[in-house]
Amino acid sequence: MSDRVQPSGDRDTLRQTVRAGLSALGLTCISMALPAVAAPAQDLTTVRIGDGPYIEFATFRAAHELGLDEEVGLSFEFSVFPQIPAAQLVRGDIDIAFSSPTGGMAFYEQVPGYQDFMIHNVFQGFSIVARPGSMTPYAQYAEGAEDLEAAKQAFIEGEMVGRSLCLYDAAYRGLVQGVMAQANRSVDDLEIIAFTDDVTGANAFLARQCDMYIGALPQVVRMLADFPEEAEVVAPQQMFGPGEDGILFYETYAAEASWLADNPDTAVRLWAVLLRLVEYLKADPEGTSALLANHVRETTGVQLSDAAVERAFTEQLLFLGVDDLEAYAFDPESARYYATIAQVLGQQTKDVGQLPEDIDVADHHVVQEIWDLLQDDDNLLAWIRSPIE
Repeated sequence: MSDRVQPSGDRDTLRQTVRAGLSALGLTCISMALPAVAAPAQDLTTVRIGDGPYIEFATFRAAHELGLDEEVGLSFEFSVFPQIPAAQLVRGDIDIAFSSPTGGMAFYEQVPGYQDFMIHNVFQGFSIVARPGSMTPYAQYAEGAEDLEAAKQAFIEGEMVGRSLCLYDAAYRGLVQGVMAQANRSVDDLEIIAFTDDVTGANAFLARQCDMYIGALPQVVRMLADFPEEAEVVAPQQMFGPGEDGILFYETYAAEASWLADNPDTAVRLWAVLLRLVEYLKADPEGTSALLANHVRETTGVQLSDAAVERAFTEQLLFLGVDDLEAYAFDPESARYYATIAQVLGQQTKDVGQLPEDIDVADHHVVQEIWDLLQDDDNLLAWIRSPIE
């Protein structure tokens, strides 16, 4: 018997079920009446959230501490998982899980109902880490260069080819393929030392088991702060794609398609809670970052300072506000268009053999549908934008 998790129907049927549920709700419009004070506990809808040990996914914990979940009739419960908890979604142990287009792709084949449904942030913290003095930094190649693409090719050829890389392979191999492809190279031109999570990969780099590390922000921040003699950033995220910005990396939350079909109103309110927290972060970066920092230390196990967390949330992580998302992520003509980014990353993942060619990446994203429902709910939008006392 196959160990593949069996869906309730084929992939097309699952997607149609989700879209039908969302469309029906959209016709009637959520337009929930937001309570002026927290609803009685028995009236709250419990949402079980599976987060990862990453800086950025402390947000819903901070929102819960502020009582934002109760303000829209929700009650959050939390678990932390070292990897995206796709199996827990299928079993019904949790309702939503931290995710990303590339991270979720590891589960598309075994979990056909896996659906990214909301944008959490734009991750700007990817970098290539090496030991100080072991590699010429990309900045030296780019300095004064008229052609950034040629500078990137020169860095890949001169500094990366033939070196070893500690990597959370299931999540990041496609990203590394995207880096190497800029010089008509591939991951096969590196010695990939594969790990099942970011922490063990980072520790292996610090133990000098490889030349380079690419991975999660908490580990990079920890290395740079605590082991400066062992780690420096030799190339920023600009190296991960063309142009001055490099490729974008959206981070998301995911749910199983049947849960989304049954709970689209809850999905919309979840996104509203995040966007309300973003308003707090914009209004008071220092105070909100201090609140977030307590949860960052709890979930990551890394004793980062409040100032380090504030830098991460304001410089290395882009949290888009309710009035920013449409132009940034949902314009089909933009290079930042969410659907296009997901397709590009999907093709990179297919190119390294980690995603079957016959899987349609679009079947695993209903971000646009949930966003459209939120735009139809005037009460939620007013709550998100309301003054912060």
